Amino acid sequence: MIKLIQQEIYKLGQKRSTTIGVSALAGFMVILAILSKVYPNLFNAQAQFESLFASQIFIVFMLIAATSNIMMMEFQSGMIRPLLYRRYSRTQVLISKWLVILGYSILLFVGAIIWSLLIKVVLFNNTFALTGKMMTNLLQGVSAQWLTLWLLLSLVFLITNAFRSSAAAVSIGIIGYFVTYITAALMFGAIARWSWLRFNPLNMLNLSAQVSDGTMEKLTQLSTSGLVIGNLIYIAIFLYLGLVLFKRRAV
Repeated sequence: MIKLIQQEIYKLGQKRSTTIGVSALAGFMVILAILSKVYPNLFNAQAQFESLFASQIFIVFMLIAATSNIMMMEFQSGMIRPLLYRRYSRTQVLISKWLVILGYSILLFVGAIIWSLLIKVVLFNNTFALTGKMMTNLLQGVSAQWLTLWLLLSLVFLITNAFRSSAAAVSIGIIGYFVTYITAALMFGAIARWSWLRFNPLNMLNLSAQVSDGTMEKLTQLSTSGLVIGNLIYIAIFLYLGLVLFKRRAV
């Protein structure tokens, strides 16, 4: 199992998209920070810091792409057969991929926080104070974003195994990320009329918004802890269904 994880880490690290993605993420954050420094009337430095200089959207795309690629890599190259003919089971192979993406997601978010702190010290050290409350809100918001992102990633794992297409998985993952914002008014209206709809997975994606704005609870009709539990349940369901499909997948 450890060997499988090491192999997945090596393959992820060797992909050019990983290096390019991380470099683009860091560069984008610096550019946005410089714009906030030069044009303070257009870009609020503190607000940009609290949003990690808009790094979340980059991280979402990077992780969705990495998740679909890590699932399709062996099948497209034909390496899945020799991998399964060794002492590894399909369950071990898939769990190793889950763990690598889990570690990658944590690394990206932690890296974005550290990079934001460095940018703050270099460019905005005298612009705004870094308070304990600000950091608490930041960490709570990032944790909520990370959890809802994993709801999407678990769906990407499932879709990749269901359709055997990385393009379909990436498309559905990205659409799922934006559809919550696009259909929010319609969904909240439906939830107000049929309260049982509050348990639908799209509503769980509102966790991040509710953490930053407590009044969202009136619209989601679920407490913040309820949304957390809902996310965890759906993540477990999607990962399990993905495992079932992976174990039945022809090689």
